Amino acid sequence: MRKNLYHELYKFNHRHISLYGILVMIGLMLYTAIPSSDVTKSSLEQGFGIGQWAIVVMIVISVDIVAMEFRDNTISTLLYRSSNKISVYFSKFITLMLYGIFLIILGGSITFIIKRFTVDNKFNWEMIYHANSLLRDFLLNLSGALIYILFIVTLALLLTSLAKSSATVIIICLIIVFLGADISNVLMQAFPHFTHVLAWNPLNMINVVTQLSNNNVINITHLTDIQLIFANIFYSLLFLGIGCLSFKKRHL
Repeated sequence: MRKNLYHELYKFNHRHISLYGILVMIGLMLYTAIPSSDVTKSSLEQGFGIGQWAIVVMIVISVDIVAMEFRDNTISTLLYRSSNKISVYFSKFITLMLYGIFLIILGGSITFIIKRFTVDNKFNWEMIYHANSLLRDFLLNLSGALIYILFIVTLALLLTSLAKSSATVIIICLIIVFLGADISNVLMQAFPHFTHVLAWNPLNMINVVTQLSNNNVINITHLTDIQLIFANIFYSLLFLGIGCLSFKKRHL
């Protein structure tokens, strides 16, 4: 396991896509922050979209890290060095999560820099927003984004192990990220008597990004913060387990 992880980290650090992911996220954050006259407490609380952009980057990279092995036919060499497919799969998962944590920390740091040079005098981190300080809401949103990254990474790895088309997997994941919350809300409104059951559907999990800092979102998710966090972790473990089995059985 340790050898596989070291190998994955080495490969990942020497691939351009990891750098491209960082540059894309920073570029999108700057795009969100400009012009500074449009910056609001909400956009600052969300770190200029860091959660959303980091999740999008993680989807593409999660799909590529598996699809690349089969596309370039390097999976045979990889498995020759380690006959344990599950160990290889876990190594990729851990590598992606470390990268996801790095993106969130980097994005958080860049948020402070952007604020300093754009709206430093307009908003104070200690000002109250959603009954909490702006800084506390910002940190809660980063935590929510990191929790959802765990969800979306395990889902992307699972779908990539099942499907041969990486483009299809990326499209499915992007639909879940950008439309999942709305679809989930429509379902619960259409079947109000089953709301407490439908609230646990995987499309509802994206709301963890905003609910931790805004209690009003509970009226949409119908789950408490603890329940929403638990559900994200449960689905992540489920996707990770199924993904391991799928990757193990996939033909080279």
